[in-house]
Amino acid sequence: MQVISKTVLTLFISFAVMAAAPETPQPPLPPSGGALVLGELHGSREVPDLFLAMVQDYIAEGKQPIVAVELPPSAGMLDCPFVGADNLSPYWRNDYQDGRTSLAMAELICTLKPLAATGDLKLLFMDDEKRPGSFDSDAAKRIAMLLDGSAKHAFILTGNYHSRNAPESINGQLQSLGIKTTSVTVGAPKATLWVQMQGDARGSEQAMTVNFCKSDPGSAVAFSLLESPKWDYCLNMPEMTASPPAQGH
Repeated sequence: MQVISKTVLTLFISFAVMAAAPETPQPPLPPSGGALVLGELHGSREVPDLFLAMVQDYIAEGKQPIVAVELPPSAGMLDCPFVGADNLSPYWRNDYQDGRTSLAMAELICTLKPLAATGDLKLLFMDDEKRPGSFDSDAAKRIAMLLDGSAKHAFILTGNYHSRNAPESINGQLQSLGIKTTSVTVGAPKATLWVQMQGDARGSEQAMTVNFCKSDPGSAVAFSLLESPKWDYCLNMPEMTASPPAQGH
């Protein structure tokens, strides 16, 4: 019987995630020492893949990014590569599956963790185990501490409510701390997302139009400037597909 090491399997998953991602657009980064705040609607396959690809491109330029995700530290307790729910920490197996505990997000974490272990990036789980009302402010302070006036950038993946150009959002709180930011939302004319409605035991795929961008992306994934004051840019995507909970795989 052939035995495959965890390292080989981890690399296999990493390459598989990279292969699944669409062509990576050049992100509109703010000046050095700033943060790209990418706001999504949780539960897609494509956004975590694209976020990872942008981080990997940045590392390929010889730079060390700070990578912050809207998850608590317990989400990092993954035995990667995981096979089924037995290898998932309780956070990934909770009753509420809002998309942040998707298979795509688990694969993202399993790819980021070895890069953090080798010092290629700094990984921040910016949420608390029980989210306080001061989440946005607390998360911004944690990110700012890691930036600490350096020339590197922070890549932040969060819900688009927290990426808005609003004083109370993570984006606005970072700006209040003197950090330059670029705020981004995501749009797609055709989308299915993993959504858990009230009274829904596990969640389900929901078809919708994510029309924040107000423009036709055609067949390419691209950033476009927004005329809306809510965000600086929109990440235009031709299509988004749902990623189911990691606990089911």
